[in-house]
Amino acid sequence: MRLLLDTNALLWWLKGDEHLSEKAGAAIADPGNEVRASVVSIYELTYKARRGKFPLSIVLELEDYAVAAKIPLLALEALDMRTGAVLEWDHKDPWDRLIAAQAICRGLSLVTSDRAFRHAPVDTIW
Repeated sequence: MRLLLDTNALLWWLKGDEHLSEKAGAAIADPGNEVRASVVSIYELTYKARRGKFPLSIVLELEDYAVAAKIPLLALEALDMRTGAVLEWDHKDPWDRLIAAQAICRGLSLVTSDRAFRHAPVDTIW
């Protein structure tokens, strides 16, 4: 299975947080699965840390943790940007739209607890 971690799943997986569902944790841990994250998550978390939602130190460590966990970060491509902009999904969060677009464009299942993705045209795991 090919997986893309939403921001919440990435953060919880790397921090060993109990909020990660058992099913999501098992899918991420399965060595037969290809697991990816998005650079969009780095932007989202940095933005939220800057606004005081959590310590900036978490974000500064995140990329190092991702490398150590062998979770490559997907860069944004023009196709992702176009797909996210025209996606038939009544959801305005630009980070979610871009992450959904990356999953769609690359044929990945999205690991997320975010209920908004239930209405997106993307396969989800939680």
